Amino acid sequence: MNLKDLHDIYLETETLEWKEHSKFKGVFVKRLLTREKNNSNITCLLVKTPKGIDIPEHTHGDSQDIIFPIEGNGKIHIEGIGDFAYVPGAFIVVPKNTPHYVYDVKETLIAFDIFNPATL
Repeated sequence: MNLKDLHDIYLETETLEWKEHSKFKGVFVKRLLTREKNNSNITCLLVKTPKGIDIPEHTHGDSQDIIFPIEGNGKIHIEGIGDFAYVPGAFIVVPKNTPHYVYDVKETLIAFDIFNPATL
């Protein structure tokens, strides 16, 4: 990875705006590290899923999705593997090309999400 400037090394996430997800209505992201902006081999995001919003089934192609929930309470289904609590302290790895979805969001979810290789 080529670090272009200080913004590639250090960010205060509270200063970043939540932007609506390009595919999932009602879901918001903060882009922390991307191939497009930072020439990174991985994508790192904060993802916010409000209470009552589900993320429909999807895949990330050839990228592994690594999820570390920070806040909230919900569930995730990973095809062929099962259903799991989507709660702080969980560490969730979705294999590449694997359909998955988030549902039963009882409290707004915020997660640190890493895609390897980069998706954005």
